[in-house]
Amino acid sequence: MLVSIVILTLNNRDLTERCLNSIVHYTAVPYELICIDNGSTDGTQHLLRHRKNVRLVENRTNRGFAAACNQGIKASRGDTILLLNNDTMVSYHWLENLIHALYSSSDIGIVGPVSNMVTPMQRLPMAYSTTEAYHEFAKSFNIANPSLWRDTTALSGFCMLFRRQLIQRIGYLDEAFPGGGYEDIDFGYRTLKTGLRLLIAGDSHVHHEGNASFTHNSIDMAEWGEKNRRIFLRKWNFNPERLIYTLDELFFPGRSATGHPYHQPKDGSLPNGILVRDSKQHIYLIEQGLKRPIRSLDAFHALHFRLNQVIQLSDTMVTSLPDGKLLLGNGQLAEHFPTVFIARDPVNGLHLISHGLRYPFRDFEIFHLLGYAADESIPLSFAHLETLPVGPPIDFNVFEEHELIDYRLYMGPNHGLYYAEGGRLRPVPGPRELHMFGWHTQRPISLPADVFHRSPQGPVIVA
Repeated sequence: MLVSIVILTLNNRDLTERCLNSIVHYTAVPYELICIDNGSTDGTQHLLRHRKNVRLVENRTNRGFAAACNQGIKASRGDTILLLNNDTMVSYHWLENLIHALYSSSDIGIVGPVSNMVTPMQRLPMAYSTTEAYHEFAKSFNIANPSLWRDTTALSGFCMLFRRQLIQRIGYLDEAFPGGGYEDIDFGYRTLKTGLRLLIAGDSHVHHEGNASFTHNSIDMAEWGEKNRRIFLRKWNFNPERLIYTLDELFFPGRSATGHPYHQPKDGSLPNGILVRDSKQHIYLIEQGLKRPIRSLDAFHALHFRLNQVIQLSDTMVTSLPDGKLLLGNGQLAEHFPTVFIARDPVNGLHLISHGLRYPFRDFEIFHLLGYAADESIPLSFAHLETLPVGPPIDFNVFEEHELIDYRLYMGPNHGLYYAEGGRLRPVPGPRELHMFGWHTQRPISLPADVFHRSPQGPVIVA
């Protein structure tokens, strides 16, 4: 086995040298080093030209992360490829443990380590202040232990290991993402969509300075991040935070759900986000194809549901729906509440809670524009709200910055009505469906033509 280690550089000569030295000293498996330089001016290119173990590709200008990674992949010879940032430092058994995890199963697509500076699900900050202290820590930490491996829905591109066959299966990193940001999340999501898993190797820790190229080269990381987030959103029609900040197992291969962006909708399926009742007067909220029982009438009212929203279903139909988690109305965990709802904080700030994430409304005007009423908001404490990862605020640019909000009624430029589920618009044929599902009281949200035309459609709502 030969591992092709592809490293991008843009200045940061000293960090690059430290990274390369750590690889040479602490890597025990056969490897080749390929460095793609994106126009360094601080002596980095001179350093790399004179290192005997490095194959160097020099770009005159900054081609961005995705394009330069692809150059390195195309220049590589190994059957296994590792993308590695130049502001990292590796240590004992780092690569052996990553390889062990990748090749432990044929359904694993990409593996990444834990680190001090990385996206939340891989983050494991540790107390060390010097290079020597880091290696001393890693010597006892990086001990092979498969019980520390865990599935995830996103891996950071600062260090990711995969088989060459993955490129043949899903293609290269998408160069539509300029600069840097979200191309790694996109690469991981395409891997998930082919039925392969993403794995965090919790027995391999790689030190990462984090954003060193952006900082050293005065690149506006926030600007690139916002731009690339919009590209991801337009490509996949859902917010990337759902992969990065929460562990939604419905994105895992082999799972099934309705009203979810990862899963194709089924014709004739009940809409999600509706309240149903059986002959025994038990009330359930339908979400992602599951029926979630509401614990009591008090819980029903605490969740600000209304009885005129509840529709009667046959016992046969209710029984056919798989059971979901109980709704409490006064619980402390996200799972005790609906997947999508409006929260009100103690100073009357309003927040969209959607799939385990919190999106604050910029002001009441945008809240009203989206058809919400203050009396449907559920009061939550600041302590509770702060347990939820926060996404970009919802403002008047909502159609460019946010996925379609689930369980809302939209109006297309053709004046047709559509119900949003899982990033798709389900056509609502007419008044019968509006009344049956209790949507006739909703004021539909008018969609701009370009947003409407790029949003995929789901199956027609059937009364």
